[in-house]
Amino acid sequence: GSMFVFRAASSFYATSSAFLLGLFVAPQFVGYYAGAERIARAFQGLLTPLHRALFPRFTRLAQAAPHEANAAFRSGMRLMLGTGVALSVTASVGAPWLVPLLLGENFGPSVPLLRVLGLLPAVISLNMTLGLFWLLPRGLDLAFNLTVLGAALLNAALIVWLVPRGGPLGMAAAVVVTELAVLAVLTAVFAWSRRPARPARPAGLT
Repeated sequence: GSMFVFRAASSFYATSSAFLLGLFVAPQFVGYYAGAERIARAFQGLLTPLHRALFPRFTRLAQAAPHEANAAFRSGMRLMLGTGVALSVTASVGAPWLVPLLLGENFGPSVPLLRVLGLLPAVISLNMTLGLFWLLPRGLDLAFNLTVLGAALLNAALIVWLVPRGGPLGMAAAVVVTELAVLAVLTAVFAWSRRPARPARPAGLT
């Protein structure tokens, strides 16, 4: 169920941004944004085989060997974050070359958009690690689902606020800020879930 919520939210972000942007700006600018978003989402999609390969292992370890799961989580985070950062650097720094190569010479305005949206793989790699490798295997589905649903509401609010002011760049900022907000919440839940258990009070003490 939680994986369905996660995938549905990811699909919503991927398909709705260009449509919502079209409510505020001319079709030409929607095209510039949609092109940059397709490239950024393609880079982000390279994380999917990695998290699908690792997710069953973390679920199994969380139930059978919690101490081993903690060590595995750290290595999994390093792997996911390293991959995400490499993808983000490639997308953002390489935007001036990727856009004309993949979209054509007429898509120059897509370059600054890809520089912003190119941050997504790095941020989402951490969100995947915290949500899919820590929260879900430990039964914290409710916190994860509420975070994902809250992100959809925040994204809608940011779009209404930022897009009339910033156009396509405002839309790109709304998407990235939403993912950063998800990261902040998941980090807080992660820290809360790792707090030491409070010792029980001896009987008879008030």
